[in-house]
Amino acid sequence: MLNEILAKINPREKLIGIGAIVFAVGWLVGLLLASVSYAGLVSVNVWNESGGTGIGFVGLLAAIAAVVVIYLKYAPNMKITWPAPIPVILLGISAVAALVALYLLWNNFSNSQDWGKGSLGITGFPSWPITDWIAVAGVVVGAGIMVWGAYQEWTLSKTAV
Repeated sequence: MLNEILAKINPREKLIGIGAIVFAVGWLVGLLLASVSYAGLVSVNVWNESGGTGIGFVGLLAAIAAVVVIYLKYAPNMKITWPAPIPVILLGISAVAALVALYLLWNNFSNSQDWGKGSLGITGFPSWPITDWIAVAGVVVGAGIMVWGAYQEWTLSKTAV
């Protein structure tokens, strides 16, 4: 059944799905790997400090919601009366994920404690661990892919009408 649904999905919706997966993996990397240890005594998850587990969870829910909407659109025996055209719903959901991603990026830059000498020993590089920056990059790239695919789908739906 899943293969049948995947065969029906257009390339723009596949972009939204890929972006949602990248967003989710980036969020999980931040949750599981973005920790820093101080003197071997205290370990702090900087993803939590930068809002990744708070507002970032809203972005994760948006990514999941986009995949669910695409699934429900093509699922057999599903007759749903949508409150708005599906491309508009996907664009709105993707916009929420993008706003969360931009907030996390901004929060990461503004709350990085030491801009003098960072974790890589490079002057001017933030002190938070590289895994936190990888997580933020994954979330931002995933949200960007989602928005790009949703925008293309929305643009095509406007010209078809």
